[in-house]
Amino acid sequence: MNGSAGNAVLSTWVASPGAVAAGEFRYYPGTDTWWWSDALVELFGYAPGEVVPTTELLLWHHRATGKDRERTLAAIALAASGEAPVQVQVIQDARGSERAVVVLVDVAWSDPTGVPVARGVVLDVTSVVGVGARAQANEQIGLWAQSHAAIEQAKGVVALAYRMTPDAAFAALRRSSSLANVKVRDLAAAIVAVAQDLPAGADPRPALDRVLGGADQAA
Repeated sequence: MNGSAGNAVLSTWVASPGAVAAGEFRYYPGTDTWWWSDALVELFGYAPGEVVPTTELLLWHHRATGKDRERTLAAIALAASGEAPVQVQVIQDARGSERAVVVLVDVAWSDPTGVPVARGVVLDVTSVVGVGARAQANEQIGLWAQSHAAIEQAKGVVALAYRMTPDAAFAALRRSSSLANVKVRDLAAAIVAVAQDLPAGADPRPALDRVLGGADQAA
């Protein structure tokens, strides 16, 4: 189950947060089995190889009982189906510390064997948003996740359109946002909207040129 992250957009999710810790996972709903990367095992507070990832272990970290358990199981099902590609959660690690996390599911990826599987990453954003009351933390994480998801999608669009690396695409976004005096997340949202409106098979570069203001030429 220890597959490599071949999808370019998923790779940018893992690499881009900088100081934000990130770990990958695979979930096989048919057999209710998991694979967690060593980084994700450590994010939950364990040493690599110390535990076997299971749904019950995940529920324990959510301190999920009663209705909370039902909601958590429903959230796992939505993630596995691709209906909830971004989720915000507060968990407790093995040491009892609360962690604010964002779960990003790669809905564009399918297992080459044809076995149903959900692949994604978990970002520990505690250092970015902090953790206080759960409602407040969820609101803060939600705002962060919306902004981050739009930027990651825009990076993927620009990288593919101009055949550049994700880092170069992000540099182009920052350069264009600075020149136009707009926030990166607003520019990213505009790029995603342009990409979604393009007819199938159309060259995205003319439309992106107008949004980026020639960032591809400067890259």
